[in-house]
Amino acid sequence: MRTEIKTVKPSKPVHPVVAYLVLIAFASALFVVGVIIGKAFFWENYDTTPIADRIIEVAQQKVAKDPKNPKNYVDLGWGYFQKKDYNNALAQYKKALDLDKKYYPAYLNLGILYIDTGKYDLAVNTLKQAVALQPKSSNAHLNLGIAYNKLEKYQEALKELKAAYELSPGSTRIIYEIGVAYEKMGKIEDAKYQYKSALEFDPKFEDAKKALERLNKK
Repeated sequence: MRTEIKTVKPSKPVHPVVAYLVLIAFASALFVVGVIIGKAFFWENYDTTPIADRIIEVAQQKVAKDPKNPKNYVDLGWGYFQKKDYNNALAQYKKALDLDKKYYPAYLNLGILYIDTGKYDLAVNTLKQAVALQPKSSNAHLNLGIAYNKLEKYQEALKELKAAYELSPGSTRIIYEIGVAYEKMGKIEDAKYQYKSALEFDPKFEDAKKALERLNKK
């Protein structure tokens, strides 16, 4: 008995334009679904508040709950500082010091603010108090050294920057600022060495790159 083999007629090929339209429709549907899901579960719940504003908001809440804690005012001042609202930042740091005359973070942040606003004499006086309160703070010594560099008091700057380096030998900023002091004193080879050392720790340190390029052109 012979088995009859039935042949299946091939289906008609899909026209490229039709396939393209189907693909577009499918992709559009996926996009709409994605938008709906994103809006429902992610986008409206995502906090887009700028970081400085968020710091201020949180610090204000802490101040309201605990108005006698100097840390809360320093945190609030830091938020204002990030927005370059120096007057409000200054007011908060001073409030912290009104509560605690020996509160080191307030002196440190206030000194940095004075450097940022070009009040270098005030920065030196303030950061000296920070160093006195925390003699093992590399950050206090560093910023005092920066303030001295700005005042062209390079010997004093080197003393503070070397003290900072002993406490934090891997800090590229400290190494760079030592280079600045040497450069201003005319000790070009010493300055180059410092800038090169900073770049060995951080090859992307732009200030050190520019300084070294400047000296190599001389």
